[in-house]
Amino acid sequence: VAGILFFQNLEFVETEENTGKVAAIDPSHQQVLTRTCEMWQIPQEDCQRELLTVTMDARGEKTVKLLSKAQTIDTRDSVSKSLYDWLFEWIVGQINATTDATSRTSKWVGLLDIFGFEDFEYNSFEQLCI
Repeated sequence: VAGILFFQNLEFVETEENTGKVAAIDPSHQQVLTRTCEMWQIPQEDCQRELLTVTMDARGEKTVKLLSKAQTIDTRDSVSKSLYDWLFEWIVGQINATTDATSRTSKWVGLLDIFGFEDFEYNSFEQLCI
């Protein structure tokens, strides 16, 4: 979770290239990316490349396109949401495995939201956000 929180602190600047305006990591936030990659144990260069570019494969020819600042922010936010979703699903799976939801037991986990109590067979990240 700490890596996701660090990742969300990552800021971008817009630079002018010969292809137009493209995103770059704000130099004052480079340490944020470094720390995030250390926590996730991934190469910083790979993470930076995946954040700032998209690779398209057309008829066997690969083309790397630089992303705009808005596209890069969308990428950062999508990665964060996906990681939170995966983490929540893993936690729910661990809880369900521990309490053995298929047997008769007094142990169970339910969610209370603004509409009242709901008992889903499968809870997702959206239920947690409510």
